[in-house]
Amino acid sequence: MSQSGYDKFIGNITEKSFLLIDQDLVNPSRSLNINYFSIPATRKAEKLGKKMMANIIMIGFTVSITDVISMEAAHKAVAESVPKGTEELNLEAFNKGCDYGTAILKGLKKKASGQTGAIL
Repeated sequence: MSQSGYDKFIGNITEKSFLLIDQDLVNPSRSLNINYFSIPATRKAEKLGKKMMANIIMIGFTVSITDVISMEAAHKAVAESVPKGTEELNLEAFNKGCDYGTAILKGLKKKASGQTGAIL
């Protein structure tokens, strides 16, 4: 989620890799031979009033576009792993990431089927 992290690790990317970037923090300067997803995680976190929520937004986004774990398991993990008193805000951030991922997938499916419309 940083340009320096991207620059440091981009050489390790393979065709089987899955790359997510924060579009406000990372400029993918090299041409990539893989598909990648970008999300304005930091901007969305700032709208929630907590820039540090960007990581939780990214987790929600990842879960929604990859199905690596169930939504229920991820929701539970977030709620149980954050500091007491911040559960509601963290779950809101998680849901923002999920919603963005769902919208991205919906747009990609429309594009693949030849439909026109806005793609985020």
